[in-house]
Amino acid sequence: MSALTPIDRETIRVIAEDRWTAALVNRDLDGLLALCADDVVYMPADHAALHGHDELRQWLSAFPPVAGMTQPIEWLDGTSEHATARVSAAVSHPTASSRTSRWAAWSSTRTHAAATPSSRTTASAAASTPDRTGNGRL
Repeated sequence: MSALTPIDRETIRVIAEDRWTAALVNRDLDGLLALCADDVVYMPADHAALHGHDELRQWLSAFPPVAGMTQPIEWLDGTSEHATARVSAAVSHPTASSRTSRWAAWSSTRTHAAATPSSRTTASAAASTPDRTGNGRL
């Protein structure tokens, strides 16, 4: 197994910090779940781990409307087979002030054909590598 490449790290950053947050703000649950491997394990703060698309969709459906969100990656580690990230999320709701929390999220290994010649890589929630279309999946 090889370490995450700079391309893997940038792909993970774009998905976690840009694409995930945009999908949540726009309440695009289908788009958000499309970023996730089928066997995603997502660990929101103050909540039991969520396993798979059905549990994640149910949790996200109950999430209040979001006016804005940031979730910079604080820590990222992994290999070409699996990656794990911890993010610090700040969420603003239309009727309330921002709330900041910490969470970690990951999935079990799932291999995708990489869009780069570097390796075959695996996606993780809030940590991802490119799939065969060049888009990452969490």
